[in-house]
Amino acid sequence: MYTHKPGIMSVLREYVTLAVVLPSLILLTACAPMTVNYYLPDAASGEVVKAWCPPVHSFILVESHDVVVGFKVSSSIKNQILVTITFEIPEKHNVQMVDRFVEIHDLSGVGSKGKLSGRTWVSAGRTAEIPLDTPMLGKTRKRLFDQTTLYGKTEHAYFILRAEMGVDPSQKFSLKPPVFLVSGVRVDLPVIIFIKTKETFIGSINC
Repeated sequence: MYTHKPGIMSVLREYVTLAVVLPSLILLTACAPMTVNYYLPDAASGEVVKAWCPPVHSFILVESHDVVVGFKVSSSIKNQILVTITFEIPEKHNVQMVDRFVEIHDLSGVGSKGKLSGRTWVSAGRTAEIPLDTPMLGKTRKRLFDQTTLYGKTEHAYFILRAEMGVDPSQKFSLKPPVFLVSGVRVDLPVIIFIKTKETFIGSINC
């Protein structure tokens, strides 16, 4: 029986087709429209920006004495509240925590207090714990060495503080930021309101 064997050109055309189509299929399967529930901060307190993952408007940035402070509230896998506070600290500045706790209160006045723990970037994808009883020292690098934050890029030293609250998430609540010093100057930021909402975005399915 005669069996047709594809020629070299036919095989090459098939490989070229796969090379063109396969990346498109990967992109289509890796990215899709998604809707996520999250806590939206009130823009009256600062600048609301998108987080990296998921890319929704969950971060609020407040600047004080050249230091940019970021706040984000999310639901943890334990169905609790996770508060994230970040600091971008430039050269010749430092931040010393006065209060090691952060507080939240719902509309009924019920509150919870969580103890903060701190981390700082060591290298790409790696962080290290930091003690909060000593100042977080600022540093400014050249643009070539910008590092990734939870919401963008920065050329300054970047620190991440977190606290988990043993309360059920509510639809709306206020966050009382901890008191801290910037180069010896006391900073008392106003409370920030967060409201549970939803947003649709195009993103990676593994985000």
